[in-house]
Amino acid sequence: MHILIAVDGSDRAASVVSGVKAWLPADHARVTLLTVLDSSEMRGVLEHAPHAQVEQWGSMEVHEPVPASEPPARVVEYKSQAVDYAVAEARAGLAQYEHLIPGDVEWDVRVTVKDDAAAAILETAREIGADAIVVGTHGRTGLRRALMGSTAEAVIRHARQPVLVVPTGPAAAEAA
Repeated sequence: MHILIAVDGSDRAASVVSGVKAWLPADHARVTLLTVLDSSEMRGVLEHAPHAQVEQWGSMEVHEPVPASEPPARVVEYKSQAVDYAVAEARAGLAQYEHLIPGDVEWDVRVTVKDDAAAAILETAREIGADAIVVGTHGRTGLRRALMGSTAEAVIRHARQPVLVVPTGPAAAEAA
């Protein structure tokens, strides 16, 4: 069984990974950990990069900002390096969950950059042939959910495989 676990890098993401342990089959299990970097957020940061207005993004420090006078090819190269760095940081962040995955389970990590996290999760599930998808939910309701949308809900609506939703919001923390 191949299970795709989508995590957002938040403090509560570990509960999503650990919530799957009891659900894993005893043999032939495989887990892919996925995180989706929001390309619209990255675009906003990178728009300013050639003008040296961004000094830090995540833990990436810009030591040698690209001056606005640089040729466009150098600016594109710089932005590409910034995205590569963000992906590498996210990939390293996924490694922190290794201790939560049983030792006999084969696992790998994926990082993708996309505007729509739900679409990225569903696309990855198709690409890897996932038998099931695991996502966390913050438990937002009302106006906050309407304004922010629900990645978990979109995955549930459009997935072709079973979806396990692990609550990670305040109510889940109180119940633990």
